[in-house]
Amino acid sequence: MKTLNMIAVGICFAVAAAARQGACADEVGEFTLMCRARVESFPTAAKGDRFRAFYSFGDKAWELTLVWNSANGAPYRQIWSRFNHVEADGTKRLFTIYQRDLDTLAEGAWHHFATTYSVSNSTMRLYMDGFLIGQRNRDYDNKVNLEPLVKPTDIHDGPNVRGVEFLPRVLDEGEILSRAVRASAAGPSGRPFEWGVVDPTGDDRRYLPGSKIPADAAGRPLAIIAAKGEYEPGSVLVRCGFDLTGLLPAVGKLKSAEGATLPADAVDIRVVKVVPTAAIYPSVHGSRILKPMMLLHDDSLLRVDLRTRRADIRLRTPDGPKYVQCSDDPGDEYVKKMVAEHKWLNVRVDAAEWPVYDAKSIQPLDLPADTLKQYWITVKVPGDAAPGTYRAEIAFRDAGGRRLAAVPFSVRVLPFSLPAPKTKYDAARPYRRMLYTRHTNTDFANATSGSITTNGRTLDQFRADLGNIREHGIESASIMMDLKLPRWIWNKWGEHVDPAAGRIETRTNRVNRAYAVKALRVLSEEGLVSRPLYVNNGCNFGYREGYTPASRATLTRLVDETKAILREALGCDDMCVYAVDEAKGDAITRQYAAWDELHAQGVKVYATCLPKNVGAVATGRVDAVVQSVKPTKANAAMVHAYGGVILSYAYPQSGAKDDAYAYRANYGFGDWLNDYDGFSLYCWDEYSGNPWNEFENWGGKSYIYVFLTADGVVDTPSWEGQREAVDDVRYATLLRSLGDAAANAWLDSVDPFAPGFGPSKLRAEIIDRIMRSGRLH
Repeated sequence: MKTLNMIAVGICFAVAAAARQGACADEVGEFTLMCRARVESFPTAAKGDRFRAFYSFGDKAWELTLVWNSANGAPYRQIWSRFNHVEADGTKRLFTIYQRDLDTLAEGAWHHFATTYSVSNSTMRLYMDGFLIGQRNRDYDNKVNLEPLVKPTDIHDGPNVRGVEFLPRVLDEGEILSRAVRASAAGPSGRPFEWGVVDPTGDDRRYLPGSKIPADAAGRPLAIIAAKGEYEPGSVLVRCGFDLTGLLPAVGKLKSAEGATLPADAVDIRVVKVVPTAAIYPSVHGSRILKPMMLLHDDSLLRVDLRTRRADIRLRTPDGPKYVQCSDDPGDEYVKKMVAEHKWLNVRVDAAEWPVYDAKSIQPLDLPADTLKQYWITVKVPGDAAPGTYRAEIAFRDAGGRRLAAVPFSVRVLPFSLPAPKTKYDAARPYRRMLYTRHTNTDFANATSGSITTNGRTLDQFRADLGNIREHGIESASIMMDLKLPRWIWNKWGEHVDPAAGRIETRTNRVNRAYAVKALRVLSEEGLVSRPLYVNNGCNFGYREGYTPASRATLTRLVDETKAILREALGCDDMCVYAVDEAKGDAITRQYAAWDELHAQGVKVYATCLPKNVGAVATGRVDAVVQSVKPTKANAAMVHAYGGVILSYAYPQSGAKDDAYAYRANYGFGDWLNDYDGFSLYCWDEYSGNPWNEFENWGGKSYIYVFLTADGVVDTPSWEGQREAVDDVRYATLLRSLGDAAANAWLDSVDPFAPGFGPSKLRAEIIDRIMRSGRLH
């Protein structure tokens, strides 16, 4: 993981107000500051560095500043607008807005920024490329509103700033968007067709329609290295200075010098679709940003208007294709109502009403002039492929058959298959790959159309979902939030509530034994049940508070009922059950007695917590600790000292669908090299609205790894990065198994959070050491 965990670009406004000697003609009660600015390249610096000004004028009048930081060590990009005000008595005031995860911030690209402020209502807004991305209604210290301002002077452009403008009024959103569009308007460049090759999971760069092809990517061949049976991705960027219609890449036959070939279906090509979503850190109602977060065979499944940031989705109806909008923002009140009525996790979108289907192979698309498009290319090496280097080319042609480019393409097949992943600290222990799901398939009605949500999938859809999960390296998807097993009623999330104020009982009236048995059997048939079986019977098994000896009979009943269902479905009852979710303080310690009783009845326990609470949880009373955010060797050692296992999650959480690098680096080498036993991911499929409309979901995003269709799923870059994380550990496990003392010492010395660390670079060195070892059997 890079030491530079987050890169942000901010606009910092600083206007000093003159001493008040009565009314001033230059005072304004509201303003708009605008400019176009670019970052030629993102900075590289130590994590402790915070600001780097690259443009300023006057005496601290206005600065555009590069900022980088992190939250709990998690990576993200961020934009700040900071307004410093000095009052007449010398009091300094800070007004600031920020927004995270803005992938539209592209290296070398010009962006339009605007900040507005109104003294009368203390409302400050931040816009990027004409769209609202941040809002604040108070100053940084929650004080009263700003006094009238003095207009700045000596405003001018700089090498990386153009069109600096101050207006003594607040422009509305329409005016700002219009000015942003005019500022960025340019005719086609007429440049020839260009292409470049990048590692799609090897660094944290994103590519947007306005991005340029990086200089270090231009004209490179696409070279993929993979073991037998492995999935391995690569990526090609394309851009052209004039409009293209019917652009289509095609892969020639992959053939080795020895005459061996790879089958045509070994290579899958998809486009990385940039779609509108909401700005969420913090959540800003009405905001619209762009993120590259879907991998489609058919680019036209979604029609995205980049200017208005609106999207329409194509439905396959009996009357032919039909487009409907899928980017409407229903407003905060709608979302609040869904939450209040407990409907936000029970959404069902019938596939008959929303027949969403992606194509099965890459389709032609139209590419506007000077617009970048990213292709994601995945090779699935057959398990019986002959070792060697296979070569071909990826030819790009337009609708007229004109050959625009031929990208040299090679696949080096290694002479081995990858083993199941094991932990670094103990080669006998499995590296666990757990996944929460929210499937609610109580009918499994194959005669119906099913749904495009996990509430109401048919049995065929359910099996297709599980197949996708298995192909991405997950060992167990049995932590189902709605498996309809016996459970406790629960009160406030993560905190102790007086038991007299709530109820402690089993919800036996909500148990669906037949469904639970069938779902577990399907999970087992698909190879996605672990030993022990991790059970989350929505939401916690153990008491949330107040276990007493008088509760023993009820707890025993719950254990017996659950074990009976597991034995009927799986022929065993080895289970690890869930404690209070992310508990803190006495909400942890008050569970100890219940945990002890569960152990006495032969039941294992796992609990989630923040890093600072690992010590309170890891007392020998739990068998598995699931710790959020950044892994540390100290916490791993603390848990292992009690004979337990430690898993990670929320580093990052599943809602970040565009961040292949973070999921690969953190859940692979980040965990493994810090002696963690694996990960427990939340969540494959949590949404509170239509899964294809992020604006309908609570908090402005869905917590998903894939987008469901009527006959399968659409993957995301993050989900592909997750698979690479597992494969990184499998490569390291193979090297570890060779018994090479020097190689093992080298692995022990690697720091995944050191400056310059990269998972692709580390894997390449691991492969080199494996091949040079001479110890392969």
